[in-house]
Amino acid sequence: MAGPIAVKSPPIIHSPRAEVVESVKAQLEALSCKQFLMPSSKDDCIEKLFKYPDSVLVIDWEHGSEHVNQVLSSIKGHFLVETRPIFLLVQNLEDATLATGAEYGVSQLHAGPVDSATIKECIVALFEEEKSTKSARDGLIAVADARKRGDWTLASKLLHELLGKNPGHERVSMELAENLIHEGKFAQASELLATFVEGKPGDVPNIRGLHLAGRCQLAAGHYEAAISYLEQAKLINPHNVDRLIDLGNAFFENDQPEAAEAEFAAAETLDADNHGAKVGKGKCLLVAGEVNEALALLKMISGPREMASIFNTAAVVSMRSGRFDKGMALYKSALSAIGKEKPVAARLHFNMGLGYRRWHKPEKALACFNKSLELEPSYEKAIRHKAEVEEQVAKHPAERAATDFDGEFAEEDLRRRNLTSGSGDASKSSTTPDVQKIDEDD
Repeated sequence: MAGPIAVKSPPIIHSPRAEVVESVKAQLEALSCKQFLMPSSKDDCIEKLFKYPDSVLVIDWEHGSEHVNQVLSSIKGHFLVETRPIFLLVQNLEDATLATGAEYGVSQLHAGPVDSATIKECIVALFEEEKSTKSARDGLIAVADARKRGDWTLASKLLHELLGKNPGHERVSMELAENLIHEGKFAQASELLATFVEGKPGDVPNIRGLHLAGRCQLAAGHYEAAISYLEQAKLINPHNVDRLIDLGNAFFENDQPEAAEAEFAAAETLDADNHGAKVGKGKCLLVAGEVNEALALLKMISGPREMASIFNTAAVVSMRSGRFDKGMALYKSALSAIGKEKPVAARLHFNMGLGYRRWHKPEKALACFNKSLELEPSYEKAIRHKAEVEEQVAKHPAERAATDFDGEFAEEDLRRRNLTSGSGDASKSSTTPDVQKIDEDD
């Protein structure tokens, strides 16, 4: 017979079935666990999960697939770290429940009627895992704290140390891959994920690995590959909102706005208030020429700086496909609608200048860089680009200018994806880089 269990944080029981709650409570009390939390709503459950990052979770599929997926997705928070043992109860075992279990690393899954013996067995196993994995979970919590402080370098150091102590540990490997993607080290991330994505013949691919592989390819600018990985993961579990948004962004960057819009709409159906889904919808409206409708939506969810970034992304996609007139029209609409703040207007003019460089219109590029510097005289990148264009105009080396220019856009495109340059991996991208995203940190 199992002895008493020691817990640092109270277990969380989230079920709409009174008999499940009472059965789990009885088994916890029999194991000398006297404190537990029973959130009644999804939002209350998510709040408690954030408050107690190391508590175990017992959750019931009777809340509904979308509800359960949103709760389990929130466990990772904004810093994508999974740290707790999870017990999922279902009445009927289906593909959807198995997919959710695989997606979120569910430790114990019970299908069928609730009986005290089975619940006890699962609860004991849950806390045995909690005890045996404490070191790795504590390390992952420290990683999440480092990410929250913006110290991704420390997060990487901690993850390498954790993986050294726990070779092949799936969650640690996934979090390290996430860090590598954030740092722009795409080749290293892909190599780390390969084992989990490819697996052995007959194995079911790791769904988190597929998602991260897709996100890695998206960040690296390999949009077809990103779509392939993300669609494979979506087939396994179509209820992950973050993945739907990533897939929508991959379609959007690949100049497939109708497919992108469908993914953003699916994400919004699952989570009506999701910011990323609304931003995606706004981008699709912009490239469709529905600027007023896009502005009405974006003004409700974004400030001028983020709106400028969204306009810029839509303009980049248009110009990448050769629709320079449409891209420039979007910049002009952005200046008219949100260009009252000097820093925002300076960056919009700067990005227009980059677009004109890509369009091989150096005189117009110079005019944009001059306007940017008129608004913000110390804007270093505008100063640098202006000097380069002036030198090119003076010398007229058309072929050399185009080569140098493409290299410059490789640097700017990496920044546009909010990634850290310097790894060298970005140079391996087979796609043609483009105009930068507005620099939120400039």
